Amino acid sequence: MTPTHRTNFFSIANTKIKLIEEVRKHFGKETSPRFNSFDFWLINENKVSEILAFFLNPNENHEQGDIYLKHFMSKFKFNNLIYNETDDIKVICELYTSGGRFIDIVLFNNTQRWAIGVENKINIRTDDQFGQLTDYNKCLSVQMGDNYSRRSRRFVIGLPREIKKTFHWGVLRSRKE
Repeated sequence: MTPTHRTNFFSIANTKIKLIEEVRKHFGKETSPRFNSFDFWLINENKVSEILAFFLNPNENHEQGDIYLKHFMSKFKFNNLIYNETDDIKVICELYTSGGRFIDIVLFNNTQRWAIGVENKINIRTDDQFGQLTDYNKCLSVQMGDNYSRRSRRFVIGLPREIKKTFHWGVLRSRKE
């Protein structure tokens, strides 16, 4: 990029920033572009799970269909799990297990017969519980029953931002024998 290109770029950017500021001054009372209602809410693990489940469910009233579900499946490379827009998808928050635990989010595809469990770890002080994923896997196995035999079950574990420097979202894959 030449010095002239850089100068032109920053001149155009500066003009657009000024325009945005003018629009905000003129329409700010009607649109409140800087207001964020989330600033007033206590966001905890359950609320984050509810929000994620809302967007992952193609049948919710966000009117975006399956775009978030498809992105989620692509992001975590669930390429071997078949999904079609007409599939019967059920998304559940806080699915109770026989071990007395709760799976944060479970996505069931009742058409293609697969399930994905999401364990949401948003707090850096949240530790894994002994046998947690084993219990979750057993729960999904029971929930899926005979109709899901030989079908994959997947778990996605989300780690807090503070830990992501060394760890990242991970996928545990298991198969029922």
